[in-house]
Amino acid sequence: MTIAAVIAEYNPFHNGHDYMIQKVKEETSADYVIAVMSGDFTQRGIPGIADKHTRAKMATSCGADAVFELPVRFATASAELFATGAVSLFNALSCVDYLCFGSEYGKLSDFTKASDLLLNEPEDFQRAIQKYLREGLSYPKAFALAVKESGAASDIEPELLEKPNNLLGLEYLKAIKKLASSIKPHTITRTGTGYHDEHAAFSDDSGTLIASASAIRAALSKEAGSIAAAQPLLPAESYRIFAESYGIFAPVTLNDFSLLLSTRIAAETKDSLATFLDVPKELADRIYRFRDEFLPITELIEAIKHKQYTYARINRALVHILLGLKEKNSTLSTPDSGTFPSLVPYARLLAMKKSASPLMKEIKEHSQIPVITKPAEARKVLDEDALAMFMEDIAAADLYNRIVASKFETPFVTDMKHSIELV
Repeated sequence: MTIAAVIAEYNPFHNGHDYMIQKVKEETSADYVIAVMSGDFTQRGIPGIADKHTRAKMATSCGADAVFELPVRFATASAELFATGAVSLFNALSCVDYLCFGSEYGKLSDFTKASDLLLNEPEDFQRAIQKYLREGLSYPKAFALAVKESGAASDIEPELLEKPNNLLGLEYLKAIKKLASSIKPHTITRTGTGYHDEHAAFSDDSGTLIASASAIRAALSKEAGSIAAAQPLLPAESYRIFAESYGIFAPVTLNDFSLLLSTRIAAETKDSLATFLDVPKELADRIYRFRDEFLPITELIEAIKHKQYTYARINRALVHILLGLKEKNSTLSTPDSGTFPSLVPYARLLAMKKSASPLMKEIKEHSQIPVITKPAEARKVLDEDALAMFMEDIAAADLYNRIVASKFETPFVTDMKHSIELV
């Protein structure tokens, strides 16, 4: 049995994701494709446009055989920890053959060279990064300039460092190497729009319209109350599932959490704000300035924006405040240069195809971590630290679900009662 894995957010699951899964099966000859997906909050620091169960069902209805949840502490983290968590989960399943990722630059050999540089971090590379950070550049920009400047990076194509999917790919390779994992990386060359692009869709060779998830969300925000803009951009089954929830449980936007975030910030001090994940003291000070004001989150982000911080970095900081995720309430930290253990101590299954029973049997036979299909199982199979992380996921989902219940006047259902989606 050959198993290929992908790391995704499916926010929402669109034609480009469908293309990716088809190419994964074609290029790896995989019998099954599994995904680890961000839950109700994503790596860009924004909520899912639909809840995690709906998005996982969209994916399994359109090609993925099983979808697992990436714990919220990793799902809303920096690219390094996001990648580390996802790869750690796949590695702990002990039966994944390939990790496949989309990239704008399709030469795996160059990814390997660049990831080796990042693992070793020569002194001139480290000095260059610190220099650019002191000049006020964001870390991604400082990173790209430092790599180009490093003597050890002279043969790395600049194009490799210019796109977000490429940078994520480098983090995936770093994690595979640090874990000494047997998982083989495989890159699928992306076509058309990029990760952050919000311009019009394009047609691929088959005539299928493809647009980024960002572009789809932007189009839906311009047509409030209408899902029609998404129909040609989503596979038929994905659109059907999305449409069934639209206006009832979706769409959810960042500004839906504005009042709650404002209340959370008002209860903090400058010092306490700096205890949340991804909130350094300088950023905490900038956030604190607006403690006694109420602004929609998008306006708050603009108000505290600084050239040193990307929008995504600020989003993540605010989401960590919103969710109460702190450095001190977990033993987790960004891994150092040595080999690190599996950081994700469980694999929660969100959705699967009924035909994937042989896959799940294979996973359960080989997995080094508990596979959770019912939330109530967690207390029986997880130790204290793992259970604390699992309950962070439940709390994040319940906060999201309460916002949904308030916005759409629907009953609130705790995530503890949500079983897997069988397709």
